[in-house]
Amino acid sequence: MCGRFVLISDLTRIAGEFNLAVPNIELPAQGDISPGQDCFCLIRKAAGAGGALLHWGITPPWAKDKSAVRMLINARAETVAEKPTFQQAWRERRCLIIANGFYEWSKEKKPYLFRFRDNRPFGMAGIYGKTPAAGGEKASFAIITTAANEIVAPVHDRMPVIIPAAACEEWLGNKPSSSQQLSRLLKPYPAELLGGCEVQLKKVSSRKTEKQLERK
Repeated sequence: MCGRFVLISDLTRIAGEFNLAVPNIELPAQGDISPGQDCFCLIRKAAGAGGALLHWGITPPWAKDKSAVRMLINARAETVAEKPTFQQAWRERRCLIIANGFYEWSKEKKPYLFRFRDNRPFGMAGIYGKTPAAGGEKASFAIITTAANEIVAPVHDRMPVIIPAAACEEWLGNKPSSSQQLSRLLKPYPAELLGGCEVQLKKVSSRKTEKQLERK
């Protein structure tokens, strides 16, 4: 699963990486990001990919007592297109959660940080929908996970799906694509393009995380 990630890039760097106009949005959080926080994501808009603030954690639509149900923060690549909880979002509401790295925990409960070797921001595959919130509804997402690649596997058997930059428009739905074609994107990212290191997560701040990313 993916239970925490990190974002340190500013909007100018993100816009450059994903060929966007700089979004007129204030980043709600940088540094380590956990479930329950609002996060910067890319979604399909009329003019193409655009920025949006989405809440991490979907409440299942079938839950009778919404307040008592644990939020769903991940969806499995193998079943996301089939599960009733995610089917409509899979067809109509896919997103990219922007990150500079993600954490996985070993069996010994040690956290490891994984990121691109050049530290550029990337998009993790997600689906989003509406979740009840105080005063109305909130747009909320879950990160899609897949089997771990060779660099993540010694730590954990799952990792988030990372969508290659060239396939971002296809993933978001700005280019026609079938469910079968989209499913082909839900695979482990090439291990040779990622780096990883053990971190002391309790002491990590956004500034310290940035130093760790730069050091490796």
